Amino acid sequence: MINLKYKKTKLEGFADAMTHGIGLIFSIIGYLILILSAAKSANTWIFIAFSIYGISLISTYLSSTIYHLYLYYHPVPNKHFKRILLLFDHCSIFFLIAGSYTPILLIFMRNKLGWSLFCLIWFLTFAGMVYKLKFIGKFKRFSLFMYLSMGWLILLSINDLIRLVPIDLIWFLLSGGIFYTVGIIFYQKKSIYFNHAIWHMFVLIGSIIHFLGIIFHIK
Repeated sequence: MINLKYKKTKLEGFADAMTHGIGLIFSIIGYLILILSAAKSANTWIFIAFSIYGISLISTYLSSTIYHLYLYYHPVPNKHFKRILLLFDHCSIFFLIAGSYTPILLIFMRNKLGWSLFCLIWFLTFAGMVYKLKFIGKFKRFSLFMYLSMGWLILLSINDLIRLVPIDLIWFLLSGGIFYTVGIIFYQKKSIYFNHAIWHMFVLIGSIIHFLGIIFHIK
């Protein structure tokens, strides 16, 4: 259903918060599963990678949930406080992208190219956070370009990815990436009712697919 004069309703605001509130619950449960799995493996690399990945999931869904709950309960929000919450929300996206790369790079691709990609993705993450600190709320298309570019940066090492990473895991990574990417279409279509909540659902599904791929294929 299309609303040409888009104005977010109270129900839409509630859906925005609840969709990632569910993600927060899942991410906390997922973090516990990751830590237990890492402890069982007795592998230091797995423990480090899973810890970073799990924390990135929690931080992303926590910051998003808090931001949207604040908007839901404060129709006329304090601009300064809203900006701070939005900053955490957007910076956590960079953190999740790098966090999702970490298990793949630290466990399967500890070669020269893998370490180069690891350093690059985390450099871009911190650079993106600094950029957000300076330009939060501005140049939204460029921000989307940064997120997408970082998300698909793994294609630069596609040969090593295919050679070193289990093919089934690659399919999980690809499928999750597609959900993340397609969801952006709904994020931009503000004339569609519940567009933001729909985007949140695509993000949540992408996260679940990546999590399942990682937990099933890294022991």
